[in-house]
Amino acid sequence: MRKNTVGLSKKRKISDKEVFAIVIVAAFIISLVVYFTNSYITTERESVVYSKMAEPTLPVVFAVVRDDEGNTREINPMHGHYQDVKNQDVEYITPLPSSRKLEIHIKTYGRTIAGISYDIRNQKLDHYIEKTELENFDNSGDDIYATLPIQNLIDKNEKYILRIRLDIGEEVVYYYSRIYWTDSTDLIKMIDLAKGFAGKTFDEEASRELTVYMETDPHADNENYGTVTIGSSFNALTWGETGMHMATAPEVYLKECEGAMAAFEVSYLTRISDNAGTEEFYNVEEFNLRSGAERIYMMDYRRKTYEIFDGSKHRFSGKKIMLGINNREDLLTMESANGRYIVYKTNRDLWCYDQDAKDAIDIFSFRSKIDDGLRASFREHDIKILSVCVNGDVVFVFY
Repeated sequence: MRKNTVGLSKKRKISDKEVFAIVIVAAFIISLVVYFTNSYITTERESVVYSKMAEPTLPVVFAVVRDDEGNTREINPMHGHYQDVKNQDVEYITPLPSSRKLEIHIKTYGRTIAGISYDIRNQKLDHYIEKTELENFDNSGDDIYATLPIQNLIDKNEKYILRIRLDIGEEVVYYYSRIYWTDSTDLIKMIDLAKGFAGKTFDEEASRELTVYMETDPHADNENYGTVTIGSSFNALTWGETGMHMATAPEVYLKECEGAMAAFEVSYLTRISDNAGTEEFYNVEEFNLRSGAERIYMMDYRRKTYEIFDGSKHRFSGKKIMLGINNREDLLTMESANGRYIVYKTNRDLWCYDQDAKDAIDIFSFRSKIDDGLRASFREHDIKILSVCVNGDVVFVFY
């Protein structure tokens, strides 16, 4: 019987020429991989378009309210939308006078207004109540004043959605507010208190009038000017020794009103000047809730201050980044895996610091060097950092 056998050959030694050939082939393959990888990255980077944020261009619309003597106040600056927000919540509310005629002020910033129209819907947005186009208005100059002749189709003490449409050449821009027809006479007094309260915190004498509204808590944190409340000390309320000054006039927003209660937000810019003349700018927000009875009572108060980070060299010391007056709960940071890049969101701006190059880059911001702050400091957005790559690329969401 024949056995099936498998012969095992002896191992053959690889020659020097064959080793050299293998090395050449391997080097060639590696070169191809590197070449195509770099080509892909280069192509990918070349396809990316880098651009600077454009300056703000749209007009701003203010609601005008009058007291019994005919004196006017402007509230609720409305910012433009290119698209109809439809079912998005409209935050601010505008009180209507007894005549229902709503006066508006359009700050055009040089844009030509070709047409003004408006419509009114219920809060569910499923029923149109009125659609009107203004036939006569003076569109000359940078400031346009017009009156919306709201018809007797709305009920008192009911809230509705007002949409104002501006025709700007070939573009259409929408502005929104809730409206509220009420007999309350306290709202004008509340508006004056909200606006005046902010200004008095910078005046040593006038600020003493504010003590009647405060409810100082001995356990309050009075070292942090980022958040000041109704329980803070008088010294914290009046900015202590910071040397803070008001840089822009306060803008008043009526956020809610119901009977004798009303909630306000006041927004303005402040600044600090050092001995060298360098100015640091801040965004300030105030939230006020008041009740009108025999007099106006402040039910709650909260002032938040956010320093506008400018990326200058004195902001960095070793591994520290000094963001100044701020609110910790609003800060967001993320670091690359190699520890070189630190990305941080402060005051709704996004920055990246390269620890090797000692260089800070402003990745995303609405800040403007030509705007008066009303548009560029509008804070109805936020940012979330998703990832930071080892090469410094940052992925983030703006919403």
